[in-house]
Amino acid sequence: MLVPPGFLDLYPENEIPLSPSLRDPLNGKPEFQKRGKFRILPTVTDEQFRQIMVHYYALITHIDNQVGRLINMLKAQNQHNNTIVADETLKPILHGVDRFVVCKSMKRSWSYVGPI
Repeated sequence: MLVPPGFLDLYPENEIPLSPSLRDPLNGKPEFQKRGKFRILPTVTDEQFRQIMVHYYALITHIDNQVGRLINMLKAQNQHNNTIVADETLKPILHGVDRFVVCKSMKRSWSYVGPI
């Protein structure tokens, strides 16, 4: 299991809303939208979709907690004012940074820039 115990309980499956566009056939929309890689297969039931979303929300909450722990550790060591914690979207603007560490986990990456 990718999500530690307790996080799944934060998001009761029966409270996960279904988007009105979840089953949208995209009639009249451009072809690239119809073949998009993020379309939910028609074989996925509403219950299965809700289960997917519960795990997604729980995983994001877990990642958020871990980033919070990192920031708290940086504050405890008085390093938070000279450290940038960001996802990989900042890479292009950080070329001049001396120390740049990228930690990859699953399909989400976090970068740590600052003292090593």
